Amino acid sequence: MAFLGKLFGRRPGPVIETKVAKQEIRAAIFPLLKGCGFDTAKGFIAWRHNPNRIDVVQLEFFTPLHHRKWGTTPASFAVELGCYFTFVPPFLDISGPPKIQDGLMLPVATRCPIRRSPNKTLRQRETRIPNIWYVDRQGAYLKPICQAVQDLLTTDLLPWFDRFQDTRELLRTLLNDDEDASTGGWGFGAKGSWARWYLIGFTAIELGERELALRALENVPQYPDVDLARKKLISARD
Repeated sequence: MAFLGKLFGRRPGPVIETKVAKQEIRAAIFPLLKGCGFDTAKGFIAWRHNPNRIDVVQLEFFTPLHHRKWGTTPASFAVELGCYFTFVPPFLDISGPPKIQDGLMLPVATRCPIRRSPNKTLRQRETRIPNIWYVDRQGAYLKPICQAVQDLLTTDLLPWFDRFQDTRELLRTLLNDDEDASTGGWGFGAKGSWARWYLIGFTAIELGERELALRALENVPQYPDVDLARKKLISARD
């Protein structure tokens, strides 16, 4: 696809307010999410609550310091996805418990144990950072960017959540897969890390794989939830 800058190479028009640009992006994307079951939304985050998992889609805007460093504009953003599993107790040193509103947990994508930071699908010469959608100050890129994000959500990102409907697929991922921020998922730690063993342990408990759970949690530092789970597993084995 041609550079957006080339497509919109006309003389710059009036500058669009950052707040207006952000709201246009939200207005283009969040109805699509709501139609796919993301019934709770606040700010630039939407949540879909499942029996044992919370799916999170977050439009992440950045600080002025980041934009100065990257040469991006205040309305430029990334799309962050996260899966939060309710059967895994939050380890406070990692993420802390999510906020609760009206009885619903509302984790942010950037603190979920499995995340995805997809690359954009438009070529933009203004930034080489692959997962940041560059929104120009005049807003000329807004329409093609919003359409591209909608297409990406429909064809790739929302189906990505479906793989974790099967908890055994989650366990398989934790046992076998390397982290891949753009396509597969990341945030669950390198193989052999205690963070990954922590997730393996509680996922195995959810699936009734007690021996695997015990072996996994033996590789995790002492912590109240971990110690209690170990005791229960040992008691059940005896």
